[in-house]
Amino acid sequence: RSIAAEAVARATRGDELEVASCGTYPSGKINPAMQSALEEAGYSTSGLRSKGPDDPEVGGYAKWDLLVTMGCMDGQCPFAPGAATEDWGLPDPARDAGAVPLVIRAVEERVRALDPAAVRRRADPVNAEQH
Repeated sequence: RSIAAEAVARATRGDELEVASCGTYPSGKINPAMQSALEEAGYSTSGLRSKGPDDPEVGGYAKWDLLVTMGCMDGQCPFAPGAATEDWGLPDPARDAGAVPLVIRAVEERVRALDPAAVRRRADPVNAEQH
């Protein structure tokens, strides 16, 4: 799910959003069904891999204005003071490969709806206007 969000956001909003994905339990690889579906939908998966929050590409949770969780019902959701957080509550394709198309469509809709200025205001209402 997070890799789908990263692929979609880079392709559709990469000029205005800095994005990285990470998972609670990174495997180091992409779910093959998700990778195929993303590529069939026209999204590049080049260079994408499952990462944890401490991976240098992610840089920890504290650097981000918005943390989007994908369905963090196991109590492992990240918390970073000062960051806005949203849970998109998407099904896990690792448990149900049939969920892959639904996840991609949902991610596309949610990424399209993200407002970077509103995210900055939520993350830091005092200093948001200075960004």
